[in-house]
Amino acid sequence: MLGTNKLVKVCLILAFSAGLIVSGVFIWRHQALANRNKQISEEIPTLVEINNFVGARRLAELLDDPQERHLAKAQINQSELSYAVNQRNAVSIERLLGDVNGLTDERKDAAQRVMARSYIHQKRESDLIPLLEANKDKPHWTLIEADWHITQGNTIEAVEILESQTFSGKNESYRLARLAALKSRTPEQAIAALEAALEETPRSSDILSFRGQILEAIGAYPEAQIDYVNAVINSPHNLLYWDQLGEYYIRRQNYSGAIQIWIDAIEQTGEHVFWLKAWFWNRVTVKVDNLPEVPAGNYPLHAFLVYCDKLPESIFWDAEAYMTVPGAKALERTRPEVQWLSVLQLLADGEKAKAINQFNIHAKTIGRWAPQLRAMLLAILMTQRDGHLPTNLDEVKRYANQHQFFEAIAKNQDPTLIDFLITDASITAALLASGWTEAALVFSDADQTIANRTPKWLNYAYAQALRINRSNQVAKDWLTTHTNTSADRLLLAELQLGDGQIGNAMKALINLSKEENEIGARATMLLCLAELELGNPDNALAYLRSNKSLAQSNAGILMLERLNDAKRDAE
Repeated sequence: MLGTNKLVKVCLILAFSAGLIVSGVFIWRHQALANRNKQISEEIPTLVEINNFVGARRLAELLDDPQERHLAKAQINQSELSYAVNQRNAVSIERLLGDVNGLTDERKDAAQRVMARSYIHQKRESDLIPLLEANKDKPHWTLIEADWHITQGNTIEAVEILESQTFSGKNESYRLARLAALKSRTPEQAIAALEAALEETPRSSDILSFRGQILEAIGAYPEAQIDYVNAVINSPHNLLYWDQLGEYYIRRQNYSGAIQIWIDAIEQTGEHVFWLKAWFWNRVTVKVDNLPEVPAGNYPLHAFLVYCDKLPESIFWDAEAYMTVPGAKALERTRPEVQWLSVLQLLADGEKAKAINQFNIHAKTIGRWAPQLRAMLLAILMTQRDGHLPTNLDEVKRYANQHQFFEAIAKNQDPTLIDFLITDASITAALLASGWTEAALVFSDADQTIANRTPKWLNYAYAQALRINRSNQVAKDWLTTHTNTSADRLLLAELQLGDGQIGNAMKALINLSKEENEIGARATMLLCLAELELGNPDNALAYLRSNKSLAQSNAGILMLERLNDAKRDAE
């Protein structure tokens, strides 16, 4: 009996000790978690302060308390949104705005105004209009709504809106400047009104940007470009002005200019979206050799940019690899880069029905860039599917004046057109006609789809694409076996001159110089330059005099002066 009591006591002591141990472990664990949560809570503001919002969110996910975690993430989102508004970063604002609660009306309004400006520059009317309607009675939206009407050519509506309210400070100056410009009877008077406003605020990027839009609308492109550039110079940290300048170059099909602007914007602002734009246009138009590496750091698009950077040069898209990118589905819905490259890959794979479907599904966003190319490719794909051009060619006709190929499709008068459109060479032709030279080269299996095909301009355009994006030698090799027209032969001779093959080049140029057209004039000019380089100004002078129309032109007169100077120097 006594032994039994001792055993019970021992068991009780052991149980009590175990309880103490368990309790101690629990207390220790609780304290450890509390310490970790405290450390995380202290580190998050440090990361937010240096704008490392992705890193801050990763730490917030480690917080043990769900309520603390939710609160920390909400505060991070608010901080990032404020930073994005200050930077005029419409991409980040668009991503964050729906996830941030508790914003003051003032902060929400500021964020939406940045988005609206971006939508105007990007021609995203379907996204812009709901914002304008939701903020119609707010005075600061007057300038935005007026500017949108101006870009649409609705000057009467813009004047009515600007006269409906008055402001104070800079906004009033901007309102009056716009009103004075719009009430002017001629573009010259409008520009004069804006110049007067600039005298009051000479470094106003807003007025420069507005004047640039007017100049662009009346076709004064060099002057518009100067204003867009000055807007960037005066506000180098404003992302919208960088983007406006880049998009202007895209509209002018100055693709190398746009790419370089976005490369400069990366260096100036550090904004990663500019890398994506530069990379995309480098991928489909002209190649540059100074595209920087993917920007380092933790930001939402980093994994996507790394995916883009690793894509092989020989393909447009890798759908399987893309699905491993975080947020792939959302990017597919919103980013025209994703939509265009995936469609181009479908075309390269022969999946033309799927390509038509993608063009229609993403009509709003994919048409934001190169709407003329979308219209032409759809017409071509439907012709290949149905055996005849679509009945409704209204969208094609809208761009008929941009290239002879677009005009030929819009008119549909060439009996050989359908035979050409049902070949893949027509897709290459549409890409080349739109200036998408790199996309055309990647898509085209040249020997099968380009050689000996109509229209005649295609072979020349393809050779020029090879010259620009590959090398003179590659273009020359192509033209050596594919010279079908005088333009082809002229380009080959010009390339031969550049490589020092003077004899072959001059033989071709002498024959071409006899043509009484632009090709003959160009060939004669090249002959003059070649003879001048060889130290034969008398021979050059004889060639110039043999082409009377060239000799009487401004270029011919300048060449004559140059040749006479060379003769005097030789004496």
